[in-house]
Amino acid sequence: MIYKIHRLLRLDGITSRFFLWAFVLVFLTSCLYVILFVFIDKKHQVDDAKDDLSYGLQQQKNLIVNWAEDRAEEVRLFASFPVTKETNIDVMATRFKYYHNHHRQLDSIVFINSDGHVVIDTAREDIILTNSTISLKDRHYFKAALAGEEYIYDIVTSKATGEQAIIFSSPVFSDTNQFQGVVFGAVHLNVINELLYETVKGDTAEVIFINSDGEIISQVTSKQNNSPQKSEVIAKQLKDVMKSSDNDLITYKDNNGDEMFAMVTELFDGRYYLVNQISKKEILAPHYKMVAFMIIIGFLIMSIGFVLVIPISRQLLKPFITLVQAIDRVKTGQYETQIDEQKFTTSPRELKQLMQSFNEMARSIHKNKRMLKQLSNTDGLTGIANRRRFEERLAKEWQIAKKGSEPISLIFADVDYFKKYNDQFGHLMGDSCLIQLAHAMKSLIENPNYLVARYGGEEFVIVMPATTSDEATVIAEEVRQQVKDLQIRRSKENKNQYITISLGVATITPTETLTKEDLIQLADQALYEAKSSGRNQVVVKNTL
Repeated sequence: MIYKIHRLLRLDGITSRFFLWAFVLVFLTSCLYVILFVFIDKKHQVDDAKDDLSYGLQQQKNLIVNWAEDRAEEVRLFASFPVTKETNIDVMATRFKYYHNHHRQLDSIVFINSDGHVVIDTAREDIILTNSTISLKDRHYFKAALAGEEYIYDIVTSKATGEQAIIFSSPVFSDTNQFQGVVFGAVHLNVINELLYETVKGDTAEVIFINSDGEIISQVTSKQNNSPQKSEVIAKQLKDVMKSSDNDLITYKDNNGDEMFAMVTELFDGRYYLVNQISKKEILAPHYKMVAFMIIIGFLIMSIGFVLVIPISRQLLKPFITLVQAIDRVKTGQYETQIDEQKFTTSPRELKQLMQSFNEMARSIHKNKRMLKQLSNTDGLTGIANRRRFEERLAKEWQIAKKGSEPISLIFADVDYFKKYNDQFGHLMGDSCLIQLAHAMKSLIENPNYLVARYGGEEFVIVMPATTSDEATVIAEEVRQQVKDLQIRRSKENKNQYITISLGVATITPTETLTKEDLIQLADQALYEAKSSGRNQVVVKNTL
């Protein structure tokens, strides 16, 4: 192939051939650089957008939640007034109106009597309504009040004005526990819009407030407070968005066909969602400009490189080729790759330094790779093996036991009453307790073929290849006694109550019809029986 190229282009001399391949090398290197830059910079731009959207979304959520909690607390205060409990309407109206006029946090403060009729409404010119015909018994907040519960963060449409408002309600009961009615404060959605408006950054940025049915309640852009769009396309897209988890970056097309980057979070117990979004075009605009600039730079570098490599001798090509080959091996995962520097003692000093740097880098990568693998298999709290390491080891030992027709045993251990321990002593002491238990188990298990791992939470597991049921039972009992002997107090009140563990032991000799999951299930059943039968004991099961 190369010969045909040389012949086709009439490249007879070594200089012309080197010139050609130097050009090809520089050209491909420049293209690779530009392509890598395009992917890396694009990912960087998207990651930055995700971080900005996530930070903005959290800021917006905190702003709304804190604001809503303040309003809910105000309504609770109104409902707790003695005059409210006594339904002294005149005094209630005076106090409600005073607060309404001087604080202006609530657009209206309303009292609904036990019959469901509005008696006081500070948004009206005549605060006290004597002949109200509007019944609000069907409202969720009124039904909740009848049950003695608050009902906040509800968005309703006023029967009188047709405007949407956020409701913060609290039931009113007399001193004799008689239901007197409900007090609620209403805030028009434009207040939420004004709060969110200050957090919107970007020409195409939007914050959308939607309910669990995907209906847009409020929509705020960086230019103005928009009224909700009624597009079915947006509603459908956003309804799909709501199914995503927090902190996931989602893309979808809006009503204009523009692709959007969005992040979503729940509000008010999942009844509403907040979406923070910005157009993909705006996010990637700097990237596209930079790509164009880098293409130009790439061509300049290619041209300069093409001119510079012409006088390079053939001897210089060999170390470069060797280096490229070494890099390729590292890229395929051969991190132990090293270049034999002794073969290039006559090469220029810079090339030898480059090779030394590569060897150091490869050694560092290889070392870090091993370290990362070790960290990925270690529980961050206790320092023993984690669940991932347990599953890998169990799969390996299962195959060995299956091949040799040997028994394999498994112990599941669970700390008794650990939740109560956490509740009494706190999570820091709970972590300290788990660390002590892990170290105690680790120190007791002397067989190097055994593995002690943290399965999750307060559960531990011990893998014991080539171990019979009787042997595993003895070890389990030793572990149980070892933990008991630590005498870690379980109760503040009773000094004689100590932390104990329940253990389930299972032993199976693998066959073609059995799997390692059967062993796990069997040990888990044994642990369940140990917990159900009084705890601080060992239960053994050898058959499914």
